[in-house]
Formats: sequence, C-alpha cells, structure tokens
Amino acid sequence: MFRRVIIEDWHQYLPMIGFALTFAVFLVMLLRALLMHREKCHTLAHLPLEEPLKPALATALPARPPCDGKCAECRCLRDSHSHSPSPNSPHHE
Repeated sequence: MFRRVIIEDWHQYLPMIGFALTFAVFLVMLLRALLMHREKCHTLAHLPLEEPLKPALATALPARPPCDGKCAECRCLRDSHSHSPSPNSPHHE
C-alpha cells in the first residue's frame, strides 16, 4: 500500500542550486545598490509616483450635465424602464 519514493543522487542538489541562485541575485542587487553614485540615488529617491494633471487638459474638458436618461449615449434609465413590466402589459398580473 505504501511505496517509498526513490530519490536519485542528483535530486539532492536541486535545492542547493536554487538557494545559490537566489543568494547570487540578492548579492548582485545589494552590491549594485551599495556602489550606486549619490546623484543617481537622489534621482531615484525623488521620482514622482504619479504624473500631475496638465492644466490645459483639465480646462479643455467640458463639464457634462447630470444624466436624464434621454440621450443617445446614456441608456441607464431607458434600459431600466424597458425591463420593468408596464401595468397595461398582458404579462402583468
């Protein structure tokens, strides 16, 4: 019922190879950060997290009036009325 898993000799080296590769990548990133020039470090530390909204673009967009559901673009009220049964409908009980 229970069979023993037979591990080949080379299988025991795979975790060590994975650890060595992970440690090598970490070491390369650490050395790269430690050897970085001060100006480059200052530049990277002060990168903006999001782009500012351009003032010309903000004023160029017209303000839209609130939706009344009668326009061709907006179908919110029109669709909600089409799915509700009307009192004169033969399917209305």
